[in-house]
Amino acid sequence: MKEYELSGQDFSLILEPKVEDEVHLPTNTLMKVRVESAGFAGNSVFDVDAKALGRMALALDEMYETLKGETEIQEPYGFEQFLRFVGNGRGQIWVTGFLCGGFQGLDTQQ
Repeated sequence: MKEYELSGQDFSLILEPKVEDEVHLPTNTLMKVRVESAGFAGNSVFDVDAKALGRMALALDEMYETLKGETEIQEPYGFEQFLRFVGNGRGQIWVTGFLCGGFQGLDTQQ
């Protein structure tokens, strides 16, 4: 699987999506999320739609070009996990979110 990384001073966010075969379902992508920030770290798995992931990627690309805007991805149900990105127009992107860890039966270390 391909990894996508956003990193900066003392921060790293790695997203590793895996689109399932059933793309017609509302959640068809398992996205591993790993984050490290200021000495803290966490990982989780989001259950999202591939189309929502694509929209987020396009919005992030536009934020990179314009340094402003915002985008978010969240699970449509379940643990209410989300990631939000906000460009402040001055070259910084603020990343906030909510991750739930400790899923039994899901290997988030691979």
